[in-house]
Amino acid sequence: MKKEPQSTLWTTAFALFTEFKNAYAGEWRRLDACERMYRGEHWNDVPMQDANEPRPVTPILQSSIETLAADLLDRVPAAVITPERGADERVARIVDAVIARNHDSAGYALQYRLLVHDLLVGGWCAQEVGYDPALNQHLGGAYIRRCDPKSILFDPLCTDLQESRAVFKIAEKSRAWMAQHYPDDAPYLCDIPLLGKDAGRDGALLPDRSDTLLLLEYWWREYDADTRSYAVHMAQLCGGRVLKDSRDTKPEGYFAHGLYPFVTAALYPRSGTCLGHGLCDLYAGAQKYADKLDQIVMKNALMASRNKLLVTEASGFDTDDLKDWTKEVHRGESLAGISWFATPPLPAYILSYIRETRENIKNESGAGQLFQQCDGGQRHHRAPGGGHQAEPYGEHAALRGLLAGRAYGDRGGTRVQFLRAARNAHHGRAARGGAFRYRAAATRGLWRRHPARRVLYFRQDGAAEPLRRRSPK
Repeated sequence: MKKEPQSTLWTTAFALFTEFKNAYAGEWRRLDACERMYRGEHWNDVPMQDANEPRPVTPILQSSIETLAADLLDRVPAAVITPERGADERVARIVDAVIARNHDSAGYALQYRLLVHDLLVGGWCAQEVGYDPALNQHLGGAYIRRCDPKSILFDPLCTDLQESRAVFKIAEKSRAWMAQHYPDDAPYLCDIPLLGKDAGRDGALLPDRSDTLLLLEYWWREYDADTRSYAVHMAQLCGGRVLKDSRDTKPEGYFAHGLYPFVTAALYPRSGTCLGHGLCDLYAGAQKYADKLDQIVMKNALMASRNKLLVTEASGFDTDDLKDWTKEVHRGESLAGISWFATPPLPAYILSYIRETRENIKNESGAGQLFQQCDGGQRHHRAPGGGHQAEPYGEHAALRGLLAGRAYGDRGGTRVQFLRAARNAHHGRAARGGAFRYRAAATRGLWRRHPARRVLYFRQDGAAEPLRRRSPK
C-alpha cells in the first residue's frame, strides 16, 4: 500500500486521537473515582455540612481487594512449553527455563502486581508485548509489560481490541528528553495541548508542565483484500511532526500475524467495549452506606458524651452561669426548673446492620471465602510439576487464568512450531546453569543475539535434567 505524506498521517492520527480522548473522558473520571474508593477518600466527593462532623472510614473494600490480590500474587503466571511428542520433552524444559529467566530480567512479577491492582480496582487491565534489545545485558529479549489504563486509548466503538481503528499510547516528555532522543526534530516541535484535566493526572503531584510535550505512539492496521490479511504499523508523533514511521523499515507490517501487540482483560465485562467494571464499582454503594452508618453512630456517641441541661425561666438560674464548671456556687430560685437528660442510644439493630454490611462486602467479593476455605491456615496452589494440589478457590484461579491467558495467548500455535523448528535445526549447542550442563536442540533465533559465544546462560531451577556433573570453578 502506498505511503501517504507525513502531514496526512498526522492529520488522520490527530482526528482519531481527539475522538478517542473525548470518548474516554468519562472513563478516566470513573477510574479516578475507583481509586478514591480504594483509598477510602470517597468522603471528599460529599459536601461538608458541618466542619466538625465526623467522617469515619472503615476500609473493608480496600482490605477485601488486598486479600484477593495477595492470593493472586502467590502464583505469578508463567509460560509453559508443552511438547507435542515425548522426544521433545527435554527441549521444552530447557525453553521453559530460558523463558522464565527472560521474564525475570524483564521484571514481569512487578508488572503482574500492577496488573492485578488495575483489574480488581478499575475493572480492566492492559498489557503490551514486544522486544527490548537492552534486556539480558543487551542480548535482547521479549517482554510483557503493563500499560497504565490512563495512558492508553482503544477504539470506543469496538468490543474487540483487534478490530480497533487505532490504538494510542500517551506519554508526557520534557523538551530536554525529546532533544536527547530526537535531536533532529526537537527544535521544530510545538506545544499542542491535547489532554484534558482528567487524563493521566495524579491528585497529589503537581509538576510543572509548562515545558512538556505530548508523545503519541499511534498503532493502526491496514487490510489487504488480495491476501485477506492485515498489516499493523506504528508511528511516533509529537508536536505536529511524525518522528518515526515503522513502514520505513518494515513496509510489510510490524508483526507477521498482523495483530496489535496489546491485550486487555476485564473483571466484569461491559457491553459495547473491551473494558470492564471492578470491585470498587460493584461495592462502592455498600462501602458508602457502611461508612455513613458509622458516621451516625459516631455522632450519637459524641452527643452522648456531653452533659445536657434543661433549664426553665422559672428556675431563676442563669444558663451561662451553669455552664461555668469552675464555680462552686450557683444562685437561683428553684431546682425544680432544672433537669438532666441524656442522648438515647441507637437501636441495637443499627450496629448489627453495620456488621452485616461489612461481612457482605467481604463475602460477595470473595475475600471472606478465601479464608473460610483455607486448610489449617495454608492456601492450596498448583503443583510445580504441572499437577494440581487441592485449590478450592475457583474464582481466584479463574482470575489468574484470565491474566495468564491474555498474556501468554497462543498466536498461530507458536509452541508446536517452535519445537518442530528446534528438532529440525538441532544445533546441539549447550545451555549451562549452575553446576550442571545441558544439551538441547535450539533454533538459530535463540542464539543469534550473542554470536561470539556458543552457550546461553540461564538460571538453573531444576526444570531440566543434568547430563553430566561439572565441577564448580
